[in-house]
Amino acid sequence: MDPIRKNRKKLVGTGVFSRKNSFVNIPVPTYIFKNRKFGILEAVIVYLKEEKNLKFREIARILQRDERNVATLYHRAKKKEAAK
Repeated sequence: MDPIRKNRKKLVGTGVFSRKNSFVNIPVPTYIFKNRKFGILEAVIVYLKEEKNLKFREIARILQRDERNVATLYHRAKKKEAAK
């Protein structure tokens, strides 16, 4: 068995593996994780939405999450940011 199939479950949901079994190469800078108030997914979603101008549907497809879940995480992150 090739390593991609073997590690697919580990890769799903990380933004590295898409539903169509093809890699999505979107480099994510490490500075987005500097704000410790945000979870990892929140930080990635905010980055993809604001810096890469992706729609919630596109982000959900990349991360293999429900579109509503992605929108909720984005809005929670924005509330946390406003509470500073």
